[in-house]
Amino acid sequence: PIQGIIWDEIKVMHEEDHSEHAIRALGGPSKGGDQVRNTIDFFSAATLRARARRPGLKISSFVYAQLPDDMIEACASMEGLDYFGIDGRCWPGDAGAKVLFGNMQRVRAACGRHRVGSMALIETQILTKEEVRRTIEHLPAFLEEPVDHLLYYYHGACREEEDTLMDAMKPLLKKWRDRERRP
Repeated sequence: PIQGIIWDEIKVMHEEDHSEHAIRALGGPSKGGDQVRNTIDFFSAATLRARARRPGLKISSFVYAQLPDDMIEACASMEGLDYFGIDGRCWPGDAGAKVLFGNMQRVRAACGRHRVGSMALIETQILTKEEVRRTIEHLPAFLEEPVDHLLYYYHGACREEEDTLMDAMKPLLKKWRDRERRP
C-alpha cells in the first residue's frame, strides 16, 4: 500500500496560467502572487483529499532551495503537510544558489511558523568529481543541522565517482541515523 506522497519541486508557482479553466474560474489569467496562492490552494486540496482517503499517509513537499522567502513561506503553509523542505547541493554557496547551507534556516523558520516538520533532500545526482569531493567534505557539517526528514538520491547517476560518493555517505548517514535514534 502507498504510505506517502511527495510533491516534488512545485514549479508552476513561477508561471502564469492562461488556461480556459483559470480564466473561467478567476475571470483572467492566474499570475504573480495570485498564482502562488492558487498553486498552494490546489496542492492543499489535493493533500487534504489524499489524507481523507488514507488518513495514515505521510505527505511532504519540497521546492528549490533558492526560492525567495515569500514562496518558501507559502509552500510551508500548505494544508495537511507532514514535512516541507528544499532540495539542493550539500555545500556552502551564495545567497540564491541551489544549496542547502544557508537555506535550511529559512525553511526551518517557515516550518516552525506553520507547525510542519522540516525536510531536506541532498542532491547527489549528476555530480562531477569536484562536486562529489565538495559534497563529501561538507556533508558532516550539514548532518549536524536540525532536520526532521532527510532524503538523498542513492546512486544518483553521478557523471564521475558515483561509488566514491555513496561509499563516503554510508558511514556518515549511519552515524546520523544512529544519533537520531538515541533517546
